[in-house]
Amino acid sequence: MSILDLIKTRRSIFPEQFNSKEIDDETIDILLESANWAPTHKKTEPWRFKIIRGDSKIRLGEFLARKYKENTAKFSEYKFKKLLKKPILSSVVLLICMQRDHNESIPEWEEVAAVSMARYSRRMVPKSGSGWITSNGVVVTEVSEVALNVTS
Repeated sequence: MSILDLIKTRRSIFPEQFNSKEIDDETIDILLESANWAPTHKKTEPWRFKIIRGDSKIRLGEFLARKYKENTAKFSEYKFKKLLKKPILSSVVLLICMQRDHNESIPEWEEVAAVSMARYSRRMVPKSGSGWITSNGVVVTEVSEVALNVTS
């Protein structure tokens, strides 16, 4: 399958459409490797990944819903409940975060663009058998491992 075919046939599959099939570690490793090959200016590679499974998905939903409630001017109970539920519907959640170059040697927008490329690159793995939804959800500037109680 060509890259153009992959781009043309890419579709989001929403959590309500997910099945209960687990995604194996080998597939996750391939997806992470493809993301790591994303282009980046000055090789800063600002992306960081967290794999979330099991009960940590519940804590992630609670964290995102709480941050949404704390930071939104126009609160929606529907969106709040959706944020609680979304991670639980997934067999695994792959968080892609950004860590700026400590020297700030390039503009922040270039780091954001590099993370976006990593996010898209992992979607281009053919026949991974994985459904994806890309969601910015709640923009949180600081996600601590203590808040989520998860490890890499």
